[in-house]
Amino acid sequence: MEEFYHPHMMRRAPFHRVPLPAKLLVGALAIGDLALKVVAIRRAIQRRDEAWILPLALVNSVGILPTVYLSTHGKVTDK
Repeated sequence: MEEFYHPHMMRRAPFHRVPLPAKLLVGALAIGDLALKVVAIRRAIQRRDEAWILPLALVNSVGILPTVYLSTHGKVTDK
């Protein structure tokens, strides 16, 4: 029995057609989002805001949720 082969099965993914500046922009946004997440999660842990840790880690909000958390919750102060 012959194996099924279709000419389109061996095509490259369409991502190769995306211009380099767009790829760099997406990469920079991803790195920025990751940095915001790390800072926000670290601050939530320091402030013992357990309700925020899981949503900050799991929700992919392109930096919106970490920015909201960081702007509404001040820095940790020693008591």
